[in-house]
Amino acid sequence: MAIIFYLLAAGFVIPAGIYFYFFFCRFLTLFGIEKKTKKSRALAALLAAAVAALGIRMFDFSFMIMLHLLLACFFMELANFLLKRIPQKKFQKVWTFLYKSGIVCIVLTVVVLTYGYFNMHHVQRTEYTIETAKAVGGDLKVVQISDLHVGTSLDEQEMRDCFARVQAEKADLLVLTGDIFDETTTRSQMKETVKMLSRIKTTYGAYYIFGNHDVNQYTASPAYTSAQLKEELTGAGIKVLEDEVMELPGGYTLIGRQDVSVDGRTDVDTLLSQVPDKDFRLLLDHQPVDLQENAEAGIDLQLSGHTHAGQIWPMGFLSKLVGVNEEYYGLHDIKDFKVIVSSGMAGWGYPIRTEGPSEYVVINVIASA
Repeated sequence: MAIIFYLLAAGFVIPAGIYFYFFFCRFLTLFGIEKKTKKSRALAALLAAAVAALGIRMFDFSFMIMLHLLLACFFMELANFLLKRIPQKKFQKVWTFLYKSGIVCIVLTVVVLTYGYFNMHHVQRTEYTIETAKAVGGDLKVVQISDLHVGTSLDEQEMRDCFARVQAEKADLLVLTGDIFDETTTRSQMKETVKMLSRIKTTYGAYYIFGNHDVNQYTASPAYTSAQLKEELTGAGIKVLEDEVMELPGGYTLIGRQDVSVDGRTDVDTLLSQVPDKDFRLLLDHQPVDLQENAEAGIDLQLSGHTHAGQIWPMGFLSKLVGVNEEYYGLHDIKDFKVIVSSGMAGWGYPIRTEGPSEYVVINVIASA
């Protein structure tokens, strides 16, 4: 797995290094150094290698710096291409300096990464209201927390503050829709977070489904096993659902799926064979998949996460373009079936979010008049 990531990094770093070589050749002319001398070329190559080297380790923050610097340079080159075609003699001298110096790129990179840091740490409340024609015994208030990825961005105090806001919702149900933890979460972080989550009191309790990262499948040396995580959760009173059905009061049924990455997970029709048609069927599935199938099977509402709403621009745009996920973010309708995809309370890999909000989600299920 590590070799694959290094090969991917090389495929990114080598073209970036070539671009930065020409960038620094241009940059050095500001200091009266000619482009075509051996010394200037050697110096440009050295500087280009130093910047491109930031991208070798794909999961370090240095990679994010280099990626955003390269994106900023792309927009600067585009602006230069357009401005060269506009006769602006007075402005041309100023732009030439800005272009050759790269100041615009540096400032833009700093601004975007600073925004990304604060956006990641600003957890918002997102609310949806779902009407149902089914004869439920009363309204249901659900709070969804997804994709916290403990240890990536939010520290312990920030999580305590977020969980206090969740507690203040006085919800009927807390659902944890996967990737609350990942392969970088330490055992002590896992245990402390489970304790904090267990203190959130709701009418019908808290329910957990595993995401693709919870089970530590992307590391050869996990800090704990999925069995140990499940034991910690259940010991704290949080019910783990793995292709299981839970009947709730008031005509509501909760269905928790194993992640789609798990071989041999139970099909939705088999799970629904245990559920009366009259019940409101709330399905938890970490990844927003099988949506048409779930709609045809008679699921009323599906809650998912996984996508992070892109997290790092332009990943969300590219995911939509190539159809990586069936849905990307927010509330979507397929006839009478509805799916809500949360962007998550934090993010994976990098402590920044330049696309989509960090959030917890409040869902009010109400009987239609």
